Amino acid sequence: ICILVMAAAVAATLLFMNGAKLGLTPAYMAPGYETRLFDPSRVHTVDLVLEDCEMVDCDLSFEYSDVQATVRGEITSVKNPRSGRICAGSVGEVILDEFRDPEHHCEIVTGENR
Repeated sequence: ICILVMAAAVAATLLFMNGAKLGLTPAYMAPGYETRLFDPSRVHTVDLVLEDCEMVDCDLSFEYSDVQATVRGEITSVKNPRSGRICAGSVGEVILDEFRDPEHHCEIVTGENR
C-alpha cells in the first residue's frame, strides 16, 4: 500500500511540474479576467453604502470612494473621500492631500446632530 501511495504522489508531482505542457495555466500567471473587469487606463472608484455600522480601528477610510455612510462611534481617519456624506460620532483625522479630486466634495458630519 505504501508503494502505491508513493507512486501516486510521484505521479501527481510530475503532473503538476509539467502542467503547462498539458494545457494547465500556472497559478502565478494572471488569469486574464482583470483586463475584462478593469480598464487599466483609468482610476476606478467604489460606490459604498454603509448603514448603522461600526468601524473599529479602521484608518484611511473611504479613499477615492463615493460614499453614503452612517457610522456608530468613531472613525480613526478619513482620507480623500471622493463624494457623498459621512455621518459618524467622531472622526479622529480628515486627510485631504494633493491627490484628492478637487471637483468633488464629500460632506463629513460628526456628533449628536447628524
